[in-house]
Amino acid sequence: MSDRFFRIAALATLTVLAFALPAPAQIESFFSPAKIIASGKSTTPTAGKGTVKIKVYVRSNGTLDATKTTVMSSTNAGDNAAALEVAASAKYKPAARDGKPTASFYTFALTFSDNGASVSDDTSNGDVRKYAAMASSGNYAGAKAGLTDYLKTNPSDPDANQLLGVADYYMQDYSGAAAAFDKGGAIAAKYKAVAGDAFTKAGTQALRDNIPDTAVAYSTKAAELAPSAEAYNTRGSAEIAQKQYEAAAADIEKARALYLQGKPENAQLAKLDANLATAYLGAGQSEKGLAAARDAAKLDPSLASVQYAIAQYYNDKANAAIKAGNTDDAIAQFDAGAAAAPNQAVSLYGNAALTLAKEAKPDWKRVKVESDKALAVDPSDARANYTAGLALFNEKNPKEALTYFIKAQASAKNGTDTELITRIDLAIKQLNGAK
Repeated sequence: MSDRFFRIAALATLTVLAFALPAPAQIESFFSPAKIIASGKSTTPTAGKGTVKIKVYVRSNGTLDATKTTVMSSTNAGDNAAALEVAASAKYKPAARDGKPTASFYTFALTFSDNGASVSDDTSNGDVRKYAAMASSGNYAGAKAGLTDYLKTNPSDPDANQLLGVADYYMQDYSGAAAAFDKGGAIAAKYKAVAGDAFTKAGTQALRDNIPDTAVAYSTKAAELAPSAEAYNTRGSAEIAQKQYEAAAADIEKARALYLQGKPENAQLAKLDANLATAYLGAGQSEKGLAAARDAAKLDPSLASVQYAIAQYYNDKANAAIKAGNTDDAIAQFDAGAAAAPNQAVSLYGNAALTLAKEAKPDWKRVKVESDKALAVDPSDARANYTAGLALFNEKNPKEALTYFIKAQASAKNGTDTELITRIDLAIKQLNGAK
């Protein structure tokens, strides 16, 4: 027999918590931007004709925060110093939201010519406000088309990127939304709930696409923006896929605690408990894993991942007994696991048969008993048919053994266990050659 022990893999099941979408983000609430009401002056000479785009921060009382004044772009760098002086000495009307003065950034253009300097609003502000109005009215497709075109020439505009994230989110393109929010820098407070959910759902999609690194990155951002059970569960599931079981257990514990703060549904809580069981078992914390699996089974006995988790617990106990040289205890653990997790009984009984077959002096009658238990559940199981045939061959019954080997061969060819297929083929050749 092979030295390889057939281990039941712990199921790293992705369980998505079905929370409602956030309400549509408030894009604009009767917002009027800041304005220059009196142009400033400059004593600094200009270098010639050119246009300088300036971004300033106007406080709610109309004064300027000079530390936040920046040159956004310039067609003649020699004009920049004069432009900054004009901006610093100008007078401003603050922005207003719902009629109340509010601090905000304001971008405008200074054009220098032979006739002096002239001030004009930056047209990009108007473009972004136009697309924001589209999004506010629910025209997300129109907003997305306009913003996508605008960002071709203004790729680093944070407001435009965040608005694109909002449009993508409500069009259910969560990966696109996450990418847009990623480019938008610090997320505006009004978009945090939407951005957080976008990152959560994009993380879930990345996990489904088997990109756990991206899933962890996105769900981490989600947890920072809007901590939720879904965000932590998504990150925990991704960490399970990375085999980072201790981190996964910590995150899923957080998810469970947050979920219990609301109105938990049994089916959702069962999925969290099943994921937690997988994480604990992967981390080698078998007792905690079994406890979580039992909690999940009480809430939803039909959940497949619960059966995997329970089976894994008993499989781990059997492995420990094998390492300690206690075969009888190992077989008892396999049998107990099969009774506790009927959906995994074939694998557990099969493991018991293989364990007995690998002993220095196998008790072939016991091997046949465990094989028959597996075949009673699934008569076509390749491994159980093989071990049953092996037991019969060693009990001097080659004719009946060949029948089991042929059944095993037929089933094994539909699987991917090449070692098992090779051993079955070899056994059949040996029996046919002995005739």
